[in-house]
Amino acid sequence: MRENLVAPCGMNCAVCAAYLALKYEVRSKGINMAYCTGCRPRDMQCAFLKKHCEPLLTGKVQYCYECPDFPLRASPEAR
Repeated sequence: MRENLVAPCGMNCAVCAAYLALKYEVRSKGINMAYCTGCRPRDMQCAFLKKHCEPLLTGKVQYCYECPDFPLRASPEAR
């Protein structure tokens, strides 16, 4: 598994439907699905939390579990 396909939250992008759609070019087979190369390859770090998370924004942590506030920052109430 490629390390850059592990999102900060720990999700494995290699098993995500949008990543697999891109990998197997499902649009060419007539299936209309979103494509995604993963958060890190797109330099998004985390598509959902980055804009709300100072440690991810500033590079203080690479993964959510490294944050002293984990899991509080990851909860919807913290955003």
